[in-house]
Order: sequence, then structure tokens, then C-alpha cells
Amino acid sequence: MNHNEVALLEERWIETQHARPTPQVRTLPVHELILAPEVFQGRMAEVSGHLQEDHTRDLVRGIKSARTHLEPMAVFWIDGYYYIIDGHHRHAAYSRCEHDIPELMVAIPVNEFTGTFHEAVILSATANTKNKLPMSAIEKRQKAYLRTYNRLKSQRVFFNSAAIFSKAVCSP
Repeated sequence: MNHNEVALLEERWIETQHARPTPQVRTLPVHELILAPEVFQGRMAEVSGHLQEDHTRDLVRGIKSARTHLEPMAVFWIDGYYYIIDGHHRHAAYSRCEHDIPELMVAIPVNEFTGTFHEAVILSATANTKNKLPMSAIEKRQKAYLRTYNRLKSQRVFFNSAAIFSKAVCSP
């Protein structure tokens, strides 16, 4: 980690706290989200670069197929800018989809972190430390199929028990 960059951002954060907007859940255009990986990224590209690229590609596929947003990124306000503290791969995925789905890029969901600068750095380092076994694409498709099948099966049971036809029920 570059300590000069950390010190500079921390100094800017301290100096501008009086101008900080009221924290809220908001949406921001993708181009207004700032990356500072030397400060707010716990992963090392030279160690897990191929896994990170695979993950980003999966996120791109998800955005393009669902044509919807991913879960909100965590951002931290410093001197009028929103820095991503958790969501670097989501940001990379959105950036890759910018030309294909521009309407999604104008309102990316974010959650503003309101702690101190040091707490933001700690959050960025700990946000992805859980050891989780990722699901393969086949496993994800199987899960989606089962959820859809079970939902349809539940509707069929309801319709049969209520003695109505599915076409008689209005869709939301």
C-alpha cells in the first residue's frame, strides 16, 4: 500500500468533513465513482488476478442477462467525491457494460459508509475475507431452475386448491 496516497486521502477527508452531505442510500452514475485501489482494495492482482477476471466476467454476464443492477457498492465520501471501498469488481463489470446498457449506468446503487477514514480502510480490507466456495455457472443455473420450478409448482398447487385457472389471475 502506498502510504503517501493513504495519508493524502486521509488529510483531505479530515479537512472536508464540514462540507459532507447527509449520508443516505443513493444512486450515482458509474463515472462519478472513484477508485483508489492502493487505499481501498485488499486484493492483490498479482496473486489472484485470474480469479478476479473470472469473477468480473461473471458479473458482466449477470448484468447483461438480467439487465439489472448488482447489489449496492459501499462508498466513502472524501472532498466531494465518492470512493469505492467495497465493490471494485462490480465497478469493473458496470464499466464493461457501459456501451451495451447505458441506461443502467446513470444510477448505480451505492450505500454510503459514514465511519471514519480508518474504519473505511478496515472495511475495505475485511469486506471480502470470508472463505466462501464460489458456485459454478452450472450450479447457479440449476439453482435458478429449481427456484423457478418450485415457484411454478407452488402456483399450480394454489390454483388447484382454489379451483381457478392461472389465466384467471392477474399478473403483478
